[in-house]
Amino acid sequence: QAQRNSAGVMEDAAIKVISFPKDKEDIEADFTDGYDIVSVRNKYKDMLHRYVDEYQIMLAFKGQTNIVSCDDFATKPHEDGIGWDVFIRMELLTPLTTLIKQYAGSIPEEKVIKVGMDICSALVLCESKHIVHRDIKPENIMFKACSLEPIICDFGIAHFAEDELLTIIETKKGDRMANFQYAAPEQRVKGEVATAQTDIYAAALILNEMFTGEIPQAVDHKTIASVAPDYAYLDDVFAQLFKQNAEDRLYPEDKILTEMKVRAEQYHRDQEKLKLQK
Repeated sequence: QAQRNSAGVMEDAAIKVISFPKDKEDIEADFTDGYDIVSVRNKYKDMLHRYVDEYQIMLAFKGQTNIVSCDDFATKPHEDGIGWDVFIRMELLTPLTTLIKQYAGSIPEEKVIKVGMDICSALVLCESKHIVHRDIKPENIMFKACSLEPIICDFGIAHFAEDELLTIIETKKGDRMANFQYAAPEQRVKGEVATAQTDIYAAALILNEMFTGEIPQAVDHKTIASVAPDYAYLDDVFAQLFKQNAEDRLYPEDKILTEMKVRAEQYHRDQEKLKLQK
């Protein structure tokens, strides 16, 4: 967290600091893996380019409501000539994981619906610029102070090739960038292509988790109906988003929003009929 004085007004901001390699052990591991000094330097130079790409992506989204705003970017080469420190200044936000704890593990259902709609809107923006985020997870969904308006951040692996992405997902725990818990089936198979439906799959897992407190990992997962009966209609919507085959998932995002709205209206009509029958 940082502050700056802008025309007499103190502004809060967050400084994202990335250092690579993290320590000498990383370099020693590279040499053990067969890298020579030139290859090691090139490896970390490629990593630098990825963070530059992330910054450029955030600049392209600057001013958009549900995408993180990035204000500055700086790099500093390590003194030994191997690697860099990267500094990215962005707006100060609260991660979804923290927000859930603040609500004692339960965000009001109507607010979860709004969060889901806003995430869909953000993914529409991503698709408009031909970007697949590929790492949608609670840590990468942020909120402004005193707000439940979601902001997607961390586009660090958005432009990776598929083989590179699979390698990142499978790498050692301490360096893992993508999270298998929220990875779509196609992200777990070498050669499969990540698409906009990949991000939709992860977002649906998160929203289901916000309702039930559990990440759906099997057919018999905890349903929304079991914890929030008034929103049982969402189980049918999410079932269409959890399809193993990306092409079978409900898509695009406006179709998802329409489906949610139609099913919600039908549910409320059915409830009104039941009341009248009584």
